[in-house]
Amino acid sequence: MKPACLDLSTLAHSYPSGVGAETASATLQLSDERDRWEQLALRLAAEAYAAGYADGQFDAKSDEDAEFARRRPMPAQTGPSFAALELRRWGRLGPGARERFGEPRPGDFQGRS
Repeated sequence: MKPACLDLSTLAHSYPSGVGAETASATLQLSDERDRWEQLALRLAAEAYAAGYADGQFDAKSDEDAEFARRRPMPAQTGPSFAALELRRWGRLGPGARERFGEPRPGDFQGRS
């Protein structure tokens, strides 16, 4: 990218003797090409980083889901059913135990008088 104020004749005079405006022009063209390649490389690097980051997030999420499923199986999947657990919980207290749960029982503290 040539600056707007750049004059090739001034640039050619700043080179050692024997180097003309053609060499200065060729150098500027190479500089422009280098800038384009640099921009392309930076853009490709940014796209590759973004793609790798997204892939890493996807892999981490699937690993996390698999680990969670492995460590925390649901009781209905590995043990007794929900109905069996409820029967075990309330069945030992007799019929209607769930409905009478909050009522006083023999031996409960009656309060101070």
